Amino acid sequence: GWGTAEHTLLIGNPSWIPYAEIPGKGWLWTMIETNTLSQKWVKLINDSCAGVLVSAPDLVDIFKICGVKCWVYFVPLGVDYYVPEFPKRTKGEPFIFLSYTYGDMRKAAELVLLAFNRIFGGSKDFRLILKTRGEGHWVRGLVHEQIDVIDEKLSEAEWQALLARAHCMVFPSRGEGFGLPPREATLAGMPAIATQWMGMYDIEGWGYPLPIKELRPAIFDEWDANEEGSLWAEPDFHVMMELMLHVYNNYDEALKVAERGREYLLKHHRWNDLARHALKMMGVQNATV
Repeated sequence: GWGTAEHTLLIGNPSWIPYAEIPGKGWLWTMIETNTLSQKWVKLINDSCAGVLVSAPDLVDIFKICGVKCWVYFVPLGVDYYVPEFPKRTKGEPFIFLSYTYGDMRKAAELVLLAFNRIFGGSKDFRLILKTRGEGHWVRGLVHEQIDVIDEKLSEAEWQALLARAHCMVFPSRGEGFGLPPREATLAGMPAIATQWMGMYDIEGWGYPLPIKELRPAIFDEWDANEEGSLWAEPDFHVMMELMLHVYNNYDEALKVAERGREYLLKHHRWNDLARHALKMMGVQNATV
């Protein structure tokens, strides 16, 4: 039943499990952003978990190779917490590219800035918006007549208004456990370019895949879930520039890609369906979601 430890699911950090006062071992739903799970997390999981659900298919092997001994299953996240009406978009002037960053190196917004400046710098017909969560770091000092920085947390309504305003999401992240922002952009009818690696494994289903050139040493301010010395992906900068130009020059086609992508996401990433799948993996029978 639901009251037993083996059917208790915590989402996030395994270090939280001891504080949940579970009489035994529970389940964990979590993710990392590189190719190596930290040994700190391996020990926490082995000591506290009956099983783990991970948000990207490659993470199953990564967790097992790094030493996790319990069950590890792939169950992605949902995207339909809020589904906006599919808007009628036009190419518009100025044409606005949107990217998202925490102000560190992982989401690679600096590559978007560089590409935008190389391709569209000096033209009033193009703008770039960099969205952060109030943790902008290097972004805060940015001064550019074609670039706007939104360095604060937004309400759901404000975020949806921003998605409706922009024309293309560029998300060349070096490592994602799932990658929600570009999927939310696609749900809002916006074409999205995203790195085809780890959490964004299925980008071909909902957007424009950005290939990787190689794996490089990851750079984090703090190491916790990811092992120090682990690797993340370096997206192909030149292909990203080509895709940005392609979306602009073929915007009607790009809107159709976004429309098909929205259909894909609503078919494969609904929370109720994934919750039922998670419960099945945990051995819960006849659960109501």
